[in-house]
Amino acid sequence: MVETGGMPPEDAPRPTVEQREAFLRAVRGVFARAARDAKPDPGRVTMRRLNRTEYRNTIRDLAGVDFRMEHQHAEQEIDLPPHRPAWPYPFIEVPEGHHELSHHSNDQAKKHKLRLINTFHVRQLAYLLEKLKSVPEGDGALLDHAMIAYGSGNSDGNRHNHDDLPILLAGSGCGTLKSGRHIRYPNETPLTNLWLAIL
Repeated sequence: MVETGGMPPEDAPRPTVEQREAFLRAVRGVFARAARDAKPDPGRVTMRRLNRTEYRNTIRDLAGVDFRMEHQHAEQEIDLPPHRPAWPYPFIEVPEGHHELSHHSNDQAKKHKLRLINTFHVRQLAYLLEKLKSVPEGDGALLDHAMIAYGSGNSDGNRHNHDDLPILLAGSGCGTLKSGRHIRYPNETPLTNLWLAIL
């Protein structure tokens, strides 16, 4: 793409011909050294599939990089973790899926498993927030320039209640969000008010 002029994008600063040629020589040199130094037989390569937690953390690590790209838009949404209500959680000793357990009929064993799942998800959120907090950006950290919404469309999955929703908003949104508060809104306040406010 650099060689044909497709990169960088037209609206980004363009390198001089000399800079482009120096860059291409450097890249070709890396590939040439790798080919020269490669062992003819690398031996047996061991691969394994990442478990779900490793996969999600890898995606979070990559998302932290993606957040920094200049062409990202403030309204871009990243679903972490992706919503898969039927997935089991065997790695935290819960063989059932979240949706199945959310219809718990006040069964304490099911409610306990829901707590384990919710704790897992909150820990994954904490991991993401710590990663964003550790990435320097401008006059602060990446988390200072982001808004991360975490919550649910139901306050009680057993009854499918769509009111009194548990929503957490993290980050500072470049100073537009005052953190460290717990706000309780009047009944019937539409959640869309929040989504519109953070656009």
